[in-house]
Order: sequence, then C-alpha cells, then structure tokens
Amino acid sequence: MVVDQTKEWSAMASQQLLEEHQLIKTNIEQQNELLTRLMTDYQQTQLKDLELRHDRCYLLALEIKT
Repeated sequence: MVVDQTKEWSAMASQQLLEEHQLIKTNIEQQNELLTRLMTDYQQTQLKDLELRHDRCYLLALEIKT
C-alpha cells in the first residue's frame, strides 16, 4: 500500500513539474514574440527618423549651395 501511494505521489509530482515546465516554456515563447514585435516596430521607427533627418540635411545642403 505504501509503495502504491509513493508511486502515485511521484507520478503526480512529475506531472505537476511537467505542466509547470510547459507553462514556463509557453510564457517565454510569448514574451519572445512580443519582444521581437516591439523591437521590429522600434527599428522601423528609427529608420523613418533617420530618413527624415537625412532628407532634412540634404535639403539644407541644397539651400546652402544656392
């Protein structure tokens, strides 16, 4: 009887650890997706800002030449 209870407890503990591991793994994957999306959006914003600055500098250079 004790052996059966020990095996059952061990199986339940193992199952709980597996479920916890799966939850943590899913959470990390979701965080990775969110971070990737945020970083991509921010990079696009930076590129647009750099393009605007480049265009302003180019126009300023043209004005100075004329």
